[in-house]
Amino acid sequence: MRRIILLFITLLSLTGCCCFSGKWGGGGITLTNPCPMCDPAQDDPEMSNIVITFGEAMFHKHHLTLEKSLCKHVDGNVAKVSIYFSSQDIVELCEARDTLVDATEEFLRMINDNGYITPALYHRPFSFEEVNIYIVYESYFVQYVDPTYIAYAILEDGNAFYYSGEVNNINAVAWDQRVEPYIKTRTFAYQRRAAQEPYIEAERLKKEEERKKKFYEERLTDYY
Repeated sequence: MRRIILLFITLLSLTGCCCFSGKWGGGGITLTNPCPMCDPAQDDPEMSNIVITFGEAMFHKHHLTLEKSLCKHVDGNVAKVSIYFSSQDIVELCEARDTLVDATEEFLRMINDNGYITPALYHRPFSFEEVNIYIVYESYFVQYVDPTYIAYAILEDGNAFYYSGEVNNINAVAWDQRVEPYIKTRTFAYQRRAAQEPYIEAERLKKEEERKKKFYEERLTDYY
């Protein structure tokens, strides 16, 4: 069974349509799909602008580095967009889920709000089923020290996949993985955020009180 799983992963890597090829090489935007199952992307400056802007947002918010983006066209319209990221962050499942949801929802907002792109979309509005996002957490710590952290977070064809770093060890008998519909992933992420809100607000108020206390103490010191 183990040999079958490893063979399956190898075949997926060779097709270029799965994340197990590691780092996808060549930073920046590449809108030509080497995968024979995908159409060459059209040279669309507006789509490139959206992806670049989105990549910068994800870099500053989640430390994701944009590696490559691919478009699939049907009847001359954009039917699917695949975006590839790498990151040096060390994350657990809940953090990876939050990042994947935030990235997906932000990209959908950007593409559906763009009046130049929406007429060229095969499905309007674009949904999570038309977006593939691949994130590789490739830090040396995950690879060589503690592979129980997340190595891959993937949105593909409407489903979310999470794999621990153990999947990269050819000698591993098993690895932690989780597969769930994106709707479920999004629900879990939103529920976690809602549960955190009271504590985040309490921490904010605490810091505000400390700031005020420090301010008045400095004023009193200056006065006396």
